[in-house]
Amino acid sequence: VSIREALDIIEAVADAAECAHNAGVIHRDIKPSNIMIDSSGRPQITDFGLAKPVDSDTQYTRSGTTIGTPAYMSPEQARGDIAAITVRSDIYSIGAVLYELVTGVAPFSGPNMLDIILDVLHDDPARPRRVNSKIHSDVETIILRAMEKDPERRYASAAALRDDIRRFKAGEAIRARPPSVLRHLVRIAGRYRVEVMAAVTVLAVLAGSAVIIRDLKRRARENPVPRPDPGSTWHEQPVWKTVWEDAEPGTGQGAAWSERPSAYDG
Repeated sequence: VSIREALDIIEAVADAAECAHNAGVIHRDIKPSNIMIDSSGRPQITDFGLAKPVDSDTQYTRSGTTIGTPAYMSPEQARGDIAAITVRSDIYSIGAVLYELVTGVAPFSGPNMLDIILDVLHDDPARPRRVNSKIHSDVETIILRAMEKDPERRYASAAALRDDIRRFKAGEAIRARPPSVLRHLVRIAGRYRVEVMAAVTVLAVLAGSAVIIRDLKRRARENPVPRPDPGSTWHEQPVWKTVWEDAEPGTGQGAAWSERPSAYDG
């Protein structure tokens, strides 16, 4: 399908999801195979086998159970966090379907279900425009907003997603904004926490070493070591006299050594 056709499909899907949400139902498994085109050419969401009421009691659903299809499920579904599944979980899945429609590939893929789930939990999908350069930046922003890891950063409703698609199609400014560079860096730091901590530790050690070396050089300049006097015996040299003077008179080892005759005194 073309990018325009993909937007038409997802606009209708988001509209249908909004109707389901307003009726108190969360689908929990929106994916390409659950979107059918009827005889009039209008997309319809099918297979509500995993659906649940919006305000249902989750005590009969085992916590930690993964519900949905890995490549399209939200991070909260991938974690098995049943209580965290809301209408925004469906919004994530709609965004994942739009991602595949405009790029030709699923947002996450892997050799097995576990690998895909781990990617959903910890990685960001490749930016759509890197996969298909023909995608408009606003379409990419809509997709990434719908697929935010944090549910609170996604569209608040399927209607809000639908309306942004309509704005783009009408040539109007969309409401969603692309993720900031700072947020992107924070995400990367969180993903590679161990590596980042190791790098910070190394930098801290290097910085501390630089401070110590600078301090030692400063002290050396302020308190230079006395130069040897060629006409004095070894224990009369300035450097040793300083040691003897610092020793406690009569008890220090320095005092005892300073009184000891030297074999080099002639």
